[in-house]
Amino acid sequence: PETATPGGGGGGGGGGTSSEPMETDPTQAEASEAAAEAVEAAAVGANFITQCFWLTGRALHLGLVSRFDRMEALHRQYGQAFHNLRATEGAHPEEDRRLAALRRHIVVVEAACLEPGLLESSFQYLGAAARFLTASVGHAAAGGARLKMPWVPEHMLSDLCLLASNVSRFAPEQLGPASAAATDKAGSLTGVASPLESLFECLVSLLGPWPSGLKVANPHVLAQMGECLYEVFLEPGAKPPAPPGHPTLPSHGAQHLLRSSALSSGPLAGRLVALYGAVEHIGEQDKLKTRVEVSRLLKFLWGCGHVEAFREVAQQEDVFGKFSNGVMNETNKLIAMVMEKLPEVRTSQLLMADSGGWQALSAEDRQAALDRLRAAEGQIKYVMPLCNESLEMLVYLTSDVSIRGEMLGQPRLLGRLATMLLSVLVQLVGSRGLEIKVDNPEQYQFRPKQMLQDLLRTVLNFWAHPTHTAAAQAASLGGGGSAAACGAGALFKEALASSAYYATNPGVLAKAASTVRKNKFLNSKDCDALDALVHAVKQASAALASSEAELGEVPPHMEDPLTYECMADPVRLP
Repeated sequence: PETATPGGGGGGGGGGTSSEPMETDPTQAEASEAAAEAVEAAAVGANFITQCFWLTGRALHLGLVSRFDRMEALHRQYGQAFHNLRATEGAHPEEDRRLAALRRHIVVVEAACLEPGLLESSFQYLGAAARFLTASVGHAAAGGARLKMPWVPEHMLSDLCLLASNVSRFAPEQLGPASAAATDKAGSLTGVASPLESLFECLVSLLGPWPSGLKVANPHVLAQMGECLYEVFLEPGAKPPAPPGHPTLPSHGAQHLLRSSALSSGPLAGRLVALYGAVEHIGEQDKLKTRVEVSRLLKFLWGCGHVEAFREVAQQEDVFGKFSNGVMNETNKLIAMVMEKLPEVRTSQLLMADSGGWQALSAEDRQAALDRLRAAEGQIKYVMPLCNESLEMLVYLTSDVSIRGEMLGQPRLLGRLATMLLSVLVQLVGSRGLEIKVDNPEQYQFRPKQMLQDLLRTVLNFWAHPTHTAAAQAASLGGGGSAAACGAGALFKEALASSAYYATNPGVLAKAASTVRKNKFLNSKDCDALDALVHAVKQASAALASSEAELGEVPPHMEDPLTYECMADPVRLP
């Protein structure tokens, strides 16, 4: 029984030690007894090693993984406090006593979590648990009963991901030695793969559905799996540069797996595409973070030459259609948010640049202006990475003729792509161009030049490849060129001309073409092709307007009630 400690805050007076047992809630006692009976029942027939395996997993969850959660929370708390103090006029975060105390607390927690011997033992268990989970998938495929699982142990998978990700984030220099030491100890006896190799195989295997029909259903665990692939296995060169003052991420022996593993050239790309959509409802910030990581993983796989895997995904019309629509929807929404916040930043910067007007404001007004500026800057910084990655993704995906062909085979998808490209062009080179010219845009990762290049390269992928001139396009129409090139150019031209954004902003393509030629954002060959596209779209739009004037209004029974488009094959519902 527990006893009161001297000086404790019991119900009566002061100190002293009492030997009276504390009262126990009968409900809690019954629950504890039931839990103990359940553990004993589950242990029947389980040998000593099996019990040690699961108890070690439980100890890891309650011990090291829990402490990592605490350490991450402390880092967030410190970062938020430092940010708030820096945004306060006249404050000096480096001299704040509370921040100094918090830094000391973080050092103590890190010393307990990142002890090399503890990490070495933890990685030995990580490798064993990853092999167990992978074997469960393999036996399900082979119809084996020995490891047949009635459910996916998501709690174990989550702990493995959090352990590896946190070590990679907080002590990347320990990741290689801990994994290598565990390999030396375990591999010398069993000849098994290293813990990180086992973890990689486990993550790729469990990202897809098991042959038995089971799958990881919790989207938060799926997000943790994507984060682990990104943090642990993506090469440092494929990640953004570390901020000034932060150590450069070291390499370790398992980072070759994304480049050379058969799993990377096979199912991984398709499973990452599925993961992009699976995290839709995990919360806005977590969703954006996961999608940025997935986008960078996909870009790395593409750069490593695993293009055939992407082609296989593109052939799955339902999967690729949902993924493409998701990318375009996200890009449209985030670009609109950025364009809404950039004028706020510019207004605040102009106000602060006017020293006389700034000093004339009261202290409360200056602080309110600073708060508005920090809030707008924070939102822009958070969403711009995904905007940049999404636009770059469209460039390399549409550079492949097979993937372009799959997109051309889905007219609605092609129309949405044309609308999205024109929408972003209107935001970048439209009438509000001066309102988004902020000081030092790179600090927000806002790169309008690169964004414009990516947009127009995507356009040219459909129009100018493999032919680059309007004459060559016409030759294709006459049978003197590639029918595929002609079809791609004609279909994309019609999609642009029929877009509502082009109808309301007919000069946007011409202005974009003039901007890139004037500033030499593209080479002269691509600029010529872009000029040819501008002319062709203008003619197509005029022909479309003439046809609509001749045909008159769309009959009500042919008009889509949601999109107000003319339906090609209308069906009347009963």
